[in-house]
This record gives sequence, C-alpha cells and structure tokens, in this order.
Amino acid sequence: MAAPIQSPAKCEVRSVMRFLNAKGGGPAEIHKEIFAVYGNFMNRQNVTKWCRELSEGRTDVHNEQRSGRSSLISEDLLRESEGEIRADRRVTIRELQHIIPAGKKFDDGEEVQEEVMTWFKGQAADFYDSGIQKLVPGLNKYLDNAGDYVEK
Repeated sequence: MAAPIQSPAKCEVRSVMRFLNAKGGGPAEIHKEIFAVYGNFMNRQNVTKWCRELSEGRTDVHNEQRSGRSSLISEDLLRESEGEIRADRRVTIRELQHIIPAGKKFDDGEEVQEEVMTWFKGQAADFYDSGIQKLVPGLNKYLDNAGDYVEK
C-alpha cells in the first residue's frame, strides 16, 4: 500500500469526495477511500456532511465566506501575545486572556488544529531552542539532588 498523501488541501480532499459522490459512492465507502489515500484527514461525520451537501447540489469545495464579526486577531495582537509566550514558555491561555480578546470562533476541531499547527510551523528554531534551554536548570537540579526533584 502506498504511503498516505501528506498535508493535502481541504479543497483537494473535498474534490475527491465530490467525484466519488457523483459516482454513487456512499459516505462510508467514500470515508474508507479518503482514509486509504489521505490517512486520518477527515472524520466520518464530516464526510457524511459533505456528501449530503454535495447530493443537495453544492458544487463549491472551498469554505464559504462567513458572515458576522471579522477576526479580532490583528498583527499587533499576535506580536504582543507571541512576546508574552516567548518571555514565559509556561504561560497559560487563562494568563493570556488580558491580551487576547474573546470572540475568535471556530466551526470545528479541524479549524482549531489548523490554526495551532500554522502558529507552531511559523515559529523560528530559536523559539523551540529557548524553550529547551529553559529545561536545563531544572534537569541539573534533578541530577544534583540524586533524582529527587524536591529539595528536603
């Protein structure tokens, strides 16, 4: 069996689904084909949703423009939150609430994963290096205390 296609575009997979749906394939069969070629790219529920929409006449395989508020995340806000994260790698989302306004919404878990992966892929190597270097003092403390991390 050939290796799965890595990092396909959503519209590519949806185009394949459109083709297989036009040939009369059902959601279960289409999901099986998608899984065989693209790996675990899309769950069965999303395949079923897309098959239903395609059967109802949808032809566009791209995301529809959403109405409502525009994104609240600006470049300045992104830089500010990135600075906070670089300053303290253990900062939590709750601690970042003072920087990031509420309101960015996602339709599904795939969009959240895509946003997070895009952010991580956009980080320079020194971002990861500085985080690893911050582990060194803790590791040295652990080794100096004969494997007992808590000082007594």
